[in-house]
Formats: sequence, structure tokens, C-alpha cells
Amino acid sequence: KTKKIEWLQGSQQRTLGHMARGRILMLGLVSHSGEAFRCINMHQAGYNDATRRKLILENLTKQILDNKSMRYIIGGDMNAAPPGGRDGYSQNPATVQLRKAADEALTSFSQRIGGTLVSPNVPTWRRGDGTQSATLDHVILVNFPNKTTRVTAEALGDIQHDHLCLKLGLDSTVFGDWAPEGPLNT
Repeated sequence: KTKKIEWLQGSQQRTLGHMARGRILMLGLVSHSGEAFRCINMHQAGYNDATRRKLILENLTKQILDNKSMRYIIGGDMNAAPPGGRDGYSQNPATVQLRKAADEALTSFSQRIGGTLVSPNVPTWRRGDGTQSATLDHVILVNFPNKTTRVTAEALGDIQHDHLCLKLGLDSTVFGDWAPEGPLNT
């Protein structure tokens, strides 16, 4: 059964609600073994929009910390890069500071929610002319055991998509006995 939950309240709905609804998709799921978990797709605001980025991260942090025992898989375009994860970007001090703040906000968010940030080892975004690239897409796992986890990035095969598609590989025992012996082909 589908359930819509508004996680922005009061004035936040009036000022930035239109943007956040389109930027976060949260699914409440139940595994075959009966364990509830949430899968979140995040498309974070760009590095030059600190207000929207802060609003999304604060509200998502509250949602996660209010449900501390829930497992979360958060993935998507987080518009932040790990150290050394950008190539060909302007070295203008003002934009360097904005990018650094976005990158640090992602790391801080992951730490605040007790998450494990997992990134692919290749750039997930490239400018159409090839002059810039960055690893902007990531997965954060919350309340998952420290088992083998791997994130890979693959092209969808359509030039309209400027980001690669992430694939998360979790240990097959993460959700209990129902998990298949081999990898799922999805």
C-alpha cells in the first residue's frame, strides 16, 4: 500500500517544499524475511545552493535519527565529491570554497546518521565536452553490517543521462536466509 509522508513541516513546505518533493524519494520496504528498511533516492541541490542542501540534509537527518533502528540505503546524485573526486573544475577561490562546503556536508551528514559512505572508483558525471568529470553519485548505508559492499557505476546507454547508474552489491546474507546464492541480475 502506498503512503505519502510529508517530512517537511510548516514554513519549510511553503518555501522549499516544491523542490524537496522532487529531490528525495523514500520507499518503505519489507524484505522476504519480514525486516523493514527504507530505500532513499537523493538528488541533492548543487554546490552553489547551500540553503537547499542544508534543508534536505537536516530533514533527512531528523527522519533517520527519529528511527534509529531502521536500515537505510541512500543513493543517488549527491552533488558532492570525495577528496580528489573532481577533475577540470575552476580553481576560482569562491567556487572552490562552495564545492568544498558541499563535499564536507556530505561527509558530515554520513557521520551524523551513523552511515557508511560508499563511492564508485570512477567519475559518475562528465561534462558533454569532456572538460570536467567528478564522482558525484554515492551510496550511504545505515545500520547495515560491515560485510562486503561494492558500488559500481555503469552507463545507461543514453546520451540524455549525464550521470552513470549506480549498482549496489551487498553481501547475500544481509537480509537473511531469503537472499539468493548468487548476485541478482537487475
